[in-house]
Amino acid sequence: MKYERIVIVALLTVLALPDLAYAQAAGGAFLNGAVNWMQTAVITSLATLAVIVLGIILMMLRFSLAHAAMICAGIWIAFNAAYLSGLLHA
Repeated sequence: MKYERIVIVALLTVLALPDLAYAQAAGGAFLNGAVNWMQTAVITSLATLAVIVLGIILMMLRFSLAHAAMICAGIWIAFNAAYLSGLLHA
């Protein structure tokens, strides 16, 4: 409820100016490089740690399968970001 107005304004802005919603319109070379670096350097390490922690927690049976599925889906999205963004621009 608190951020409802901000979300509505952001959505209306994106709908009114769809060309500005893509990083390429604003010179996305720097942004693409930063995202690629984040994906290779940071997200890969975090995903590996998440898999290790998930395995340990599942061995202790203190974790629900829904949480495990969410972690696996998040890791899949993080590793396949380039493929998923290609689907959006197809």
